[in-house]
Amino acid sequence: MTAFSKALVELLVLEDGLVDNPADPGGRTNLGVTQRTLDAWRAKYPGLPATVDELTPDLVAAPYKAEFWDAVRGDELPAAIASCLFKQAVNQGPARAVQALQSSLQLRPDGDFGPVTLAAVLKQNPKDLVADYMAATIVDYTRDAGFSAFGRGWIRRATLTAVEAFT
Repeated sequence: MTAFSKALVELLVLEDGLVDNPADPGGRTNLGVTQRTLDAWRAKYPGLPATVDELTPDLVAAPYKAEFWDAVRGDELPAAIASCLFKQAVNQGPARAVQALQSSLQLRPDGDFGPVTLAAVLKQNPKDLVADYMAATIVDYTRDAGFSAFGRGWIRRATLTAVEAFT
């Protein structure tokens, strides 16, 4: 199993299938994909269904790899770091996930995963970086307007992401 395949399986468990929480500004989601995201993906990925209700793990694999895994340079990173960053990119968007990573590396958080960020990641002990990154992510969550409604779940997600990185 590739690092991406493992991270995707773990992500889909975290995302918990079809969800329609009225408090979620993203609206109805399935496998972590909002209808708005699916509508955008359909132009790039032929064969995707019209509604999120019809999504399957096989259908979301290619878009997740291209839009999130590749966006955070997953194939260039230690597997544990790639897994965490990918899951957070899906949850918060690639730029915001990279900003939290850069904060944990004491870099200017610009959201651009360029050569300076890559070099800094590769110099770190993966366990220490995962711990620092998840801590930075939790701090970022506390600043989000949705924290009062979703904070407990977000912190649970960050905790599980850190644990899964090394299993």
